[in-house]
Amino acid sequence: MEVIFIRLKVKGYLKNITENQVIEFDEKAIKSKNKITYISDGVRNTIKINNKEVIMEREEDNFINTFVFNIKNSYCNYLVKDGNYDVDINVKTTLLDVKDNFIYIKYEIVDSACQYEYKMERSEIL
Repeated sequence: MEVIFIRLKVKGYLKNITENQVIEFDEKAIKSKNKITYISDGVRNTIKINNKEVIMEREEDNFINTFVFNIKNSYCNYLVKDGNYDVDINVKTTLLDVKDNFIYIKYEIVDSACQYEYKMERSEIL
């Protein structure tokens, strides 16, 4: 079985709506099957797209933050590598829009009532 990697350009943002903070990115990425990986500000971001579900993993030296977004049962896990502290976080997905070259997710961290949105557009690099 041959694995094909496609080079992409990804552009978008992660916005904390509640605190009006935005982290923008414009990076090169690699796509393999249903997974896109890119590095932004030293954080490795991996996006996996399955049937009506998006899994987003953000990893750096100190932590791994995994989100599973779907309209019915969204959740998040935050793992602090030093000490192996593991916390599950209640997440509510309010909007999930996935198209061929576009992902838009609006969600809320339930315990803090903090709202976020994530938007990513992608295009192939020739």
